[in-house]
This record gives sequence, structure tokens and C-alpha cells, in this order.
Amino acid sequence: MKKIKSLFISLKNGWSTPPEGRYLTFREMACYGFSGLGVSFIVNVITAVITATQIPYIYEIDVIHGTIIFSIVGVSNLLIQPFFGKMLQNTKTKFGRYKPYIIGIAPVISLFVVLATWLPQVDSMTFRVVYAYCTCIPVLVLWNIWYNTFYMIPAVMTPVSQERTDMLSPVGLIMGFAPTVMNFIIGPIRAHFMSQGREYMAFRLMGLISTGIGIILVFLILKTKERIYETPQESESISVKEGMRLVMKNKPLMIYTFAMIIGSHRGVAEMNSYYIGQFRYGETTEQGLSLFSMLSPIVGFAATPAMLLLPFMTRKMNNKSIMIMWQAINVAAYGMLCIIGYENIPVGTPTAIVITIVRFVTCFNAVGTLTPIMLSEIYDYQQWKTGRRLEGFIQTFAVSMTGLVTQFAMFIPTFIQQKIGYQPMNFKNGAEYLPENIEIMNQWFNISAVITVVSGILFIAVMAFYPLSKKKYNQIMEELKEKADGIIEQ
Repeated sequence: MKKIKSLFISLKNGWSTPPEGRYLTFREMACYGFSGLGVSFIVNVITAVITATQIPYIYEIDVIHGTIIFSIVGVSNLLIQPFFGKMLQNTKTKFGRYKPYIIGIAPVISLFVVLATWLPQVDSMTFRVVYAYCTCIPVLVLWNIWYNTFYMIPAVMTPVSQERTDMLSPVGLIMGFAPTVMNFIIGPIRAHFMSQGREYMAFRLMGLISTGIGIILVFLILKTKERIYETPQESESISVKEGMRLVMKNKPLMIYTFAMIIGSHRGVAEMNSYYIGQFRYGETTEQGLSLFSMLSPIVGFAATPAMLLLPFMTRKMNNKSIMIMWQAINVAAYGMLCIIGYENIPVGTPTAIVITIVRFVTCFNAVGTLTPIMLSEIYDYQQWKTGRRLEGFIQTFAVSMTGLVTQFAMFIPTFIQQKIGYQPMNFKNGAEYLPENIEIMNQWFNISAVITVVSGILFIAVMAFYPLSKKKYNQIMEELKEKADGIIEQ
């Protein structure tokens, strides 16, 4: 009884007072987590519907357009990000550097998400193509800026790396609640409207519900604070040219960026998961979607134990080792599928079981949480190296440059899809179960698994040279603390 009372008192004190040697209260972490849930509700619509693989299906246009749209977005992000980085670096408000952008962009991106999911019901192919470009491109450009800025905030909430990890692990669980809920309900909703010949209504509802919930929760970000070590250079304005020049000195960033580029196709197989569920989990697409939706929470749960383990793993292991270990598991799982072949797994329950197990194994990681942690340390390294954190400019390499190369590289699998006749818009109304279409789908699923394995191996090979170890990082932070004039709080 005394232990329970002591725990209760500790939690009560920690709600408004941080532990010794730490900066974050439970209340502040909770506000960041639930604002992240709002972000996740909005982003989940984008990652589930407005993807290079889904756009051709939902808009009923050629498969090439999904890749072209993402390539345009990649170029746009690379052009916009340095100037956005300059804006971030030079922003000084009573609300901090990042929160004004999170709040300001939220309603704009929500509007475009609703427009993008409000699919036009017209026969004109030209109109559908134009509508897809006019709605999806703004959504995706804003998403990159908005989502990445949100994940910059933990880096300035506390200068203690382990505290960021301890916060982001439970936050990741909270944010994961949104896709788990939406994936669970959207399958039956799609199946219901699909049986009526009105699948577009499911996407409209998904857009309205997710943005409605998300926009309310996002505003909790105002209850958090930004804290960074103050250096003389940090308070000075900087130009785009100077910012880009300085981040080129960041060796961990350069290696991390190259690893992300060379391994940019390691998620290609997972991008097909919706189609595999829709076309191979049941005797009809409606049955396949319903079963896929029911099994999705199991796959989503795979990240939960990994997130809970991450704070303990980062205390004992280097971030590089953890990242490589998880990628090796991914390679092994999809390597097994390459050996078996999708066509050798019977359609229906056997496919559902095998693919769910493979997806569970590959999703047993907390890469989504570890990535912003590694970038936070790269920001700290940049400040130690040059006196400036330059988070926005670092995003140009870590996200925008990677995204641009990735999207142009996606033309390779897209051309393969066109070559073998893989056109999702043709797989409707029973046509997906014609023998020739089944053969085409299986062929593409196998090719995508091979691409994933090769890309994963290349990613591991480059990440092996990542130089920022735990020991090196701790030394950097001690030196940075000595150089700084203290911590500024906003």
C-alpha cells in the first residue's frame, strides 16, 4: 500500500515538476503526445490514401501519375525546404520557433486533405487527372513541411537525449492509436460502400472524420515549451547559402542522408499491403478488405513492444546498431517471401496468415520514433560543430533530398509495373480475379519483395559507417554545455 501511495505521489509531483536532471513534466509530455495524436489522425489519411500506389486506384488514372505527382512534390520540397529552413532559424516569437508553424499550417493542410479525399465522380479521365494533381500536390508538400517540423520539437523541448527517447516512446504509442482506429474501421466502411458501387464515400468520410478530430487536438502543442542551449551564433540571422554551407560539414548527416537514399526502396513491398489484402485475403475484394482491416490492429500492435523497449535499448546500444538490427529483420522477413513466392501461397486465409506474420515481424520496430531521436542528435552535433542548430536546413538533406531521389527512383518500379501490365484501376468489379490479372499481381508482389530486400541490404551497408556513437555524442553535449551561455526557454 505504501509503494502504491509513493508511486501516486511521484506521479502527482511529476505532473507539474520535472525529475531532477530532467526538464519535462508529465503534463508537457502528455500535451505533446495528444497534439501528436491530432497530427497522426490527419497524416494517417495521407499515408493511407494519398500515396503513389493508391492515387491511381482511387482516382482511376494511369499508374504513372502517382509517381509523377510524388516526383513533382520531391522537387518542390527540395526548392522550398532551404527557404523554410531559413524562416525557422530566423523565427523569434513568444511561442517559440516551431509552434507557430504547427498551428498555422494545420487548418490549411486539413482543407486540402478534405479536397483530396472528396473524389470527383465524373467520367472524364482528363478531369480526374487534373483534380488529382491540383489537390494531392499541395497536400503532400504541406505534409512534408508540417510533419517534419512537428518532429523537430522534441529536439528543443529538452537538451537531454535520453529524455527525448523516454518521451517519444509513449508518444509513439499515443500517435499510433490514430492509424490503428482508422485502419480497423475503414475496411468495413470501404467494403460497405464498395458493395453499393460508392467506394468514394468511404474516402470522403475518412477525410472529414480524421481532419475534424486532428485539428482540435493539434492545438495542445501550445502547452509545450522550447528549450535550447544559447550560443552567440544561434541568435544571429542566417542566409540560405550560409545555412546550406554549414550543414555540409555535418558528417553524421551526410552519411545518414546517403543511407536513406541508397535504401530508399526498402519499403516498396509494404506499400502493396493494401492491394495484397484487397485482392488476396478473400474470394472477393470486399471480403479481402474486411479481413485486412480486422488483422491490421495486430500488425499495428507490433510496434508497441518495440517502442516500450526502445528507452532501455538506447541506454545500452548505439542508435546505429538498433537501426541496423531492425532493418536486418525486415530484410530476412521479405527475403523469406522472395524464396516462397506469393503465387505459392493459397488465396484467402493462408495468404492472410502468412502476410500478417511477415508484416508483424517487419513492423516490430520503433524506427518512426528512433528517426527523430537520431535527427535530434544530429541537430545537437550541428550546433556543437558550427554554433547553430540549423534544423530546417538539415531537413533539406535528411528529408527533402532523400524524398526527391526516392520519388525519381520510384519511376523504376513504376516502369516495371507498366511493362508487366500492373494497373490497379483495372482491378475492379471482379476483373482482379481473372487468371491473367492474378498472374500480373503475383509477379509484381514478388518483384517488390526483391526490391525491398536489395534496398534494405544497401541501407545496412551504408549505415555501418555512421559515426555518431553514444560515447561521442555525450562528449559533444558536455562540450556544448560548456560553450553555451545557458538554456533559453520559450
